[in-house]
Amino acid sequence: MITLTRRKGAPPSGNAHVVQSVSTKQMQAAELISELRTPIQLAKLSLPLPFSNQLMKIAEKKSIKEKAAPRSRAQTTNRFALKGSETHGFINAVQVYPFARGTVYKLYAAPERVSDIALQPGEILTSVASGDTVRWIVGDTTSGSGTERRTHTLVKPSAPGLTTNLVTTTDRRVYYL
Repeated sequence: MITLTRRKGAPPSGNAHVVQSVSTKQMQAAELISELRTPIQLAKLSLPLPFSNQLMKIAEKKSIKEKAAPRSRAQTTNRFALKGSETHGFINAVQVYPFARGTVYKLYAAPERVSDIALQPGEILTSVASGDTVRWIVGDTTSGSGTERRTHTLVKPSAPGLTTNLVTTTDRRVYYL
């Protein structure tokens, strides 16, 4: 039998004069259960989705005489890094791109229409830089609150046929458009 009493000098909790006795006959030894009733399922880590041009074979090295001019090499590199819209990437009217470091995302925009680039919930915008700040209107806003707070970069060209680039940095990554 175990008897519980209040120590001297301890603050009273409820009735200070209560003495509680518990019979050890009521207690049972703990049992170790070797098998779980429901097996533990391991979750797979998310893997980046490969884009169609990411799994290409690396071309053989060319000799120094055969190398292209720097401008041509940059254009070729940008062309291979470019990720445009794809039919299977749409969810309703939203084009969803899985993030891949170093990818240049292609955004189609039109005058009189605002394009919305929505970041992941909780992702904090650090800065936005645009190549053509005169003919393109670029701004940002937020929606939601708490963990569902989402930052949006809003982009609008002032005339048809314009092209520029946009670099967006956040607390998680850098986006190239």
